[in-house]
Amino acid sequence: MEKLKRTSKMLDGFARVFRVIFIVFAIFLLAGAAVAAVHYFSVRDELTATLVGGDLRLNLGNVTLKLDHLVPISGYPMVPIVISFLSGAVMLAIASVEAHILHRILSPMAQGRPFDTSVSANLQKLGWLTLAQVVVYGLAEAISTGMALRLFGFGEFLNPEYVLGYTVNYRLELARFLVPAALFLLSWIFRYGEELQRQSDETL
Repeated sequence: MEKLKRTSKMLDGFARVFRVIFIVFAIFLLAGAAVAAVHYFSVRDELTATLVGGDLRLNLGNVTLKLDHLVPISGYPMVPIVISFLSGAVMLAIASVEAHILHRILSPMAQGRPFDTSVSANLQKLGWLTLAQVVVYGLAEAISTGMALRLFGFGEFLNPEYVLGYTVNYRLELARFLVPAALFLLSWIFRYGEELQRQSDETL
């Protein structure tokens, strides 16, 4: 039990430190997104560029284009960057909440109460938050790809003069769901342990 207390107390300290780190980096990303957005609105109507083709493969997240000729770009590629900054800030904000919930899980353990009635509920909350991170990441990736494709225009995207072919790289990565699934399982295990603890206390 003493080893559990010491380990939980140490991990609780790490959780508190990382929570502060996540919040600071989220603020930096939000500031970066704001600067990039201001820059975009100031020059978005002035940019017209040409992307050199010639057997060039252009990776746009979930889609890879194989280009043949000079491809005109209308628009500004800062939008996917802004979206990446914003999604990163959201991910870090969720991570800071996760660190706080982890503190609430480890705190009773550090006091020698591993089956406190709050532990299973907080583990379930942690599972839902990690699942939300998976969804946010997938949405941000899809939106960034779509915004990048708009730079070429839909007509050019299908025009064989410019594009020799394209590959859709999207795939469902089930590994991303392993952590939420493990947390939900732990929540069930601890709920069962809490019930056994309650029955033991009532017996005594």
